[in-house]
Amino acid sequence: MEKNNSNKHNSAILILAGKVNLKNYNFKSHEYLFNIGNSLAFEKILKNLNSDPETTTIYIAVSKLSNKFQKLLPFQKAIFIEVGNTKTVLDSISNALEKIKEKSISILPITTIPEIPNINNKCCYFGSKQIPKENWSSISKIDNQNYEFHFKNDKDSYGLFSHPCTGRIVADKLHLKESIKEINNSKKSDILFLVEILIKKYQYNAIFEKWFDIGHEATYIESKLTSMTSRFFNNVNFLEENNTILKSSNDVEKIKGEYFFYKNLSNKLKNFFPHIYFEKDTNENINNIEMEFIPYPNLAEIFLFKNIGPNSWIRIINSIKKIYSSFYLEEKYQIQNNASWLYSSKLLYRFRMAKKIIENSNNSNLKNLLEKGIYVNKIFYTGSLYQTVESLGKFLNEYENNLKQYIGHGDLCFNNILVDQISGCIKLIDPKASLHKETNIIGLVDPNYDLAKLNHSYKYLYDSIVNNLYSIKIDNNYSQLSIYAPAEYYLVNKLFNKILINNCIDDNLLRKLTASLFISMLPLHKDDEDRFFCLAILGSIVYKNIDFRNFVIQI
Repeated sequence: MEKNNSNKHNSAILILAGKVNLKNYNFKSHEYLFNIGNSLAFEKILKNLNSDPETTTIYIAVSKLSNKFQKLLPFQKAIFIEVGNTKTVLDSISNALEKIKEKSISILPITTIPEIPNINNKCCYFGSKQIPKENWSSISKIDNQNYEFHFKNDKDSYGLFSHPCTGRIVADKLHLKESIKEINNSKKSDILFLVEILIKKYQYNAIFEKWFDIGHEATYIESKLTSMTSRFFNNVNFLEENNTILKSSNDVEKIKGEYFFYKNLSNKLKNFFPHIYFEKDTNENINNIEMEFIPYPNLAEIFLFKNIGPNSWIRIINSIKKIYSSFYLEEKYQIQNNASWLYSSKLLYRFRMAKKIIENSNNSNLKNLLEKGIYVNKIFYTGSLYQTVESLGKFLNEYENNLKQYIGHGDLCFNNILVDQISGCIKLIDPKASLHKETNIIGLVDPNYDLAKLNHSYKYLYDSIVNNLYSIKIDNNYSQLSIYAPAEYYLVNKLFNKILINNCIDDNLLRKLTASLFISMLPLHKDDEDRFFCLAILGSIVYKNIDFRNFVIQI
């Protein structure tokens, strides 16, 4: 994707990156990879600003440039400005301004998630709710046009109920430059000194919006709740008055199945899930579930964005092993029967959907992938998707013929595993909870299906793909694919294999089951052609047992 041509644009967005350290959350983040939930804060900011790429240039100010990061899809939207290891926020802004040509600039710290798009020029933004001031600056209203300014290091205003300064400014570049010149070096660590000049000298407006800030421990959890996203047919909302989660769905049968899956579990297995508030019986039309709010991050977030060390990973994987054993080794299987509904039938049904999507697309590269194949990283040729699916289908037909099936989770990917990284305590969410029509049993699953779900997360980086932490370039019949692998990728692979995987499943079987997962999920990502393409290629990579190290990048 080509960079924006700033000469043709009227305005600019400047996002100020930087390192963040939240000690109480055992949280340290690289300036490029600061996240809110599973998503990059950078992407969340751009989505909420809803700016026009035809008229607005996006800049991101960083201490040091990284070519590897710049390749990833989200950052292809931006022009990077290297500001160096500056000591203060105003020094970073000043250095960045020298490289920005636009006259109107919207400035945001990467920790501030805007609630509303930019309203107009000459604005400074504050939190609409008055909260006790901690390690930030804030203002109090004297009247509709006058404010009292409480600076970050003012001890007298600590704990004062006031409107936090969000650090978000929409300003004329000239005003920014002239204002920064007036500020003493000792005050340049507090952006409120800049805001005060803009409001008093240049009559900037104060705009009040909800303050979502993920750079302060006091606001982190509340801000993170805004990152809860709906997936496919489901909607998830936090009920503040009850401190619970309400999950609803347009797919009534799916949500009803999940409800009774929870209700029918033994007390021992219920312990692995959030508490569910049972207030309905089988005769009711069930379209939502209210459950306990668990404030843990999911394992995808920990894996992608945190370095927690081998001891924490050992505790986490041992907890997953305990859950796996409780479901599949200590409990008796429910039926021993054909499981084509879980494997071959689902694969063929989803492939027919994917085939129709490709045929209706104008993308010739997708059609080549379907009918012929493409070259990837000059390493291997995928062959046609037809061939891969046909071969996988034959294998699955034999494998699924007489499988022992247990009550189990059925979707044990990292995104569905909530983890306290200190203790290793785990809660599971979003079970598959399908109704087996022949037996009327909810939640039947092959144990190896959950192992494949884990494998596609920790080894084949599914969570990097769905969170756009990859790059793909396609030219005629050739593609170049790079997928972000977190710092502890190889450590986590080693520990999962040693503690759980190697003792439970043959590697060849695991690989083929994982390949079928990637191809089966293609139609679920039809709205994103790059991701669709990437997942299709991954299905071929996994099935053909190509060395995955050829496709990962680490920073």
